[in-house]
Amino acid sequence: GSITGSTVLAAGNATGAGIGERGFYWWIPPTTATHFGGSESGLIPEGYGAGNFSLNLTGLKPGNKYHVKAYVKVGGQIITSDEQLFTTATTGATGKTAPTVLTDTVNFTVSGSSITVNGEITDVGSSAVNVYGFIYAPHTAPYTGDDMPKNGDTAYAMWDKVPLYQGMKFTATVKNIPPGKWYLRAYAHNENPDSDAAQTASLSYGEDISFTIACTPETCIPGDVNGDGKISLDDAMLVLRILAGIPVGNVNLNADVNGNRS
Repeated sequence: GSITGSTVLAAGNATGAGIGERGFYWWIPPTTATHFGGSESGLIPEGYGAGNFSLNLTGLKPGNKYHVKAYVKVGGQIITSDEQLFTTATTGATGKTAPTVLTDTVNFTVSGSSITVNGEITDVGSSAVNVYGFIYAPHTAPYTGDDMPKNGDTAYAMWDKVPLYQGMKFTATVKNIPPGKWYLRAYAHNENPDSDAAQTASLSYGEDISFTIACTPETCIPGDVNGDGKISLDDAMLVLRILAGIPVGNVNLNADVNGNRS
């Protein structure tokens, strides 16, 4: 049928008695190298009964090779047609778009020097996702870039299921995080060319979450009363509030304010 960068018109013919639902389904096989990266539509109904039928399959990505079959349901069985292949067009595509990714800002767990977090790619954008994961830093809006080491940004990159042709949920446990307050968010990058330094056509982020890794007696900095991994005026203000009898939270019990190692 007619093929564009995001649609194809599929056509079939159902013959015989007892035909119920009919329709199509498409898929992209996993890569032969990793056996990951496949995607599939599931059954897409078009109608019922015998006869000619057609359906415009939408939501496809430009320049990808798809496999498609027609199917009918007869009794409790699903009968399928021969496999057909088509490749979506690369011309006429409506621009290059980055993935859409979310950070689960509610369901995360901090344990010792680790955090278990969840993310979700809801749309891969205009090409397959080639890396995804989480990035964290001691400042808000952590990001990937050439100056990551200077600003303390660290990426937990995941390639285990790429290339991704459709969205999915993912989870990770990021380990060995130094003590202090941290910000983390999910990210995803697709195969679009990086059009600028911010990679706006290929890279996107979820929302921030903030968390604190508590220090241990071996890793604590003397005087770090609030446990954020550094000594600052905030620690002095916290001590003054404690001395004034004002209720406070986030007190690092291993701060060793007077330096007597206890």
